[in-house]
Amino acid sequence: MTIDKNLNDMAYNTGLIINSLIAGSPVQTSQRISGIPVLYSKITLMTIDSY
Repeated sequence: MTIDKNLNDMAYNTGLIINSLIAGSPVQTSQRISGIPVLYSKITLMTIDSY
């Protein structure tokens, strides 16, 4: 089993972060871990049956 992260979701989240930093506004996230804003990407579990 492995985990696949969608590249489009990760690129979109990166764009949100960059736009916030350029605008000088805080990054909008739903969660913080140890004070660090976190944006999660969807994951898909890949197994032998997925192919």
